[in-house]
Amino acid sequence: MPSPIRHSDQHDSHRPRTAAVAEPPVPARKHLPLAPSSSSSNTDGYDLVLRVLLGALAVVVPLSHLAWLSGNITAYLTGGNWARYQPTDALLHPGQVWPDAGETSLLVGARIVPVVLLLALMAGAGILWARHKNLSGGRKKITDMAKARDIEPLMAKAISGKARSLRPSLKDAKHIEAKDTGVLLGNLQGTKHEVRMGFEDVAVAIMAPRSGKTTSLAIPSMLHAPGPVLLTSNKAAGDAFTAAHEARARVGAVWTMDPQQIAHADRQMWWNP
Repeated sequence: MPSPIRHSDQHDSHRPRTAAVAEPPVPARKHLPLAPSSSSSNTDGYDLVLRVLLGALAVVVPLSHLAWLSGNITAYLTGGNWARYQPTDALLHPGQVWPDAGETSLLVGARIVPVVLLLALMAGAGILWARHKNLSGGRKKITDMAKARDIEPLMAKAISGKARSLRPSLKDAKHIEAKDTGVLLGNLQGTKHEVRMGFEDVAVAIMAPRSGKTTSLAIPSMLHAPGPVLLTSNKAAGDAFTAAHEARARVGAVWTMDPQQIAHADRQMWWNP
């Protein structure tokens, strides 16, 4: 049998040959625990110093001006001269600002009265802030919500015009009750202007559980509706059906269809799809 013949170039012996060289294994790096960073502690320290500095300025600046003003008024009333504007000296060295004033006058005019006035101003500011907080419910003002110009079709003027065109009986009315113009959605943020949708509009309430979908939207809409209302519900206890059934019955007929006996109500109507 012919033996296998290897065909090679005559220059094979002169070509460089490569060899696979195994590299030594690289030792795995150990993750050493990092030292706790001091940046957060430094930041807290800077914040504390800044707050203390701002608090001191908030007290010293108005107190020095009150001392200068009150001291000048006291000096004027006691026959002295009106000193030039120097609130710092009036607070720290009132005797140098009003050298002719007596010790009692300086004590009252440059010490006691300024402190009392500052405390009164701080108390008044605190009362106003607490009252504003109570009125706003302690909530931050929302600045990214729609403004009146953004929802103009839902405001009083536009919704009243829509109600006149929808109901001929309101066309010539001089005044239209708010409940006859549409369904109340709420008030514009930070104002008392009502936002309503027309009776031809459709609303989808995307709200969290226990956030007032039934109590603030469904039930009021049913009670203030100027015409018939169709309610569908899958529960009865504390629902719009039990809450508004008697009130709607006083203004007109109420028919119920409860095939699954969820509300345990008598069937008063049938529906054949």
